[in-house]
Amino acid sequence: MTKLLRERSLEVARQPIPLSQREIGAPAELVEYAGLVDTANRMRDTYPAVVDFLDGVDEIDTLIARGLAQLQKTLDEAREPGPTEIAGLLTVSAVDPLSLTVQDVNQRITAIARDVNRRAAELAELAALQANWPEELAATARGLDELREATQHAAQVCACVGRKVAAGALPVHPDVEPDLRAALGAITTPDPAALRSVRHQIAEALLVVRENEALGQGLLDRRNELKGRLTAYQAKAARLGLGEDRDLLSSGRIASGLVSRRPCDLRAATRALVDYQQVLAEKREQAR
Repeated sequence: MTKLLRERSLEVARQPIPLSQREIGAPAELVEYAGLVDTANRMRDTYPAVVDFLDGVDEIDTLIARGLAQLQKTLDEAREPGPTEIAGLLTVSAVDPLSLTVQDVNQRITAIARDVNRRAAELAELAALQANWPEELAATARGLDELREATQHAAQVCACVGRKVAAGALPVHPDVEPDLRAALGAITTPDPAALRSVRHQIAEALLVVRENEALGQGLLDRRNELKGRLTAYQAKAARLGLGEDRDLLSSGRIASGLVSRRPCDLRAATRALVDYQQVLAEKREQAR
């Protein structure tokens, strides 16, 4: 007991001594011993590093557990298996947690949450379609009617653009309404997944049609805007007593001709309108 308490009787390291460094009769190994006091001092010095290590592991594991808890609850309620990304993250956290940073964990959990929430929304949508099948079929048919009307109106707008505006060829997209109506008619028994697919295609097609209509209407609105601005400038010239000015009359005739032409070259008409505005500003300054 005295030896254990007072002497350095515990071997803690053994290191071979190179042959070139040995002396005759000297040992071949360098053995390091330590007593209880030495061991306690070593433990005391190493303890902060161990605590830091354990705190780092706990921080990462706690962050992962907290981030995945609500997602796992969502998956359990939907009775869906978790994505492989969850298993991968848990494996890394169990084997080498300190290879992950807080930013890495947050990014991976955000991506997992996006996937889980998307899937949960899909399942909720399918459940609602199944629960209200007749009403959802009727609503889908109304969506097709809306798509048909929007397609017809967009075609009318594009035709009007072709007559009134000299623009490049507008985007041409096939009319998918007949095919989608046939796809809806082919669903003879409740099939939420098939109905959901048709509805999403209707929404995408309607978005394309609305964009085409907005593009064409924007060109028509621009032509009307140019006509309105020219009229306003001409009225301003008349108020300033410049309505009969030869330069203004000449510039105004050019702008009016370009704006009224069918089809109207919007770029040329815009330049002519800017020229008229500049001439009007110059004449106004001269009249002061």
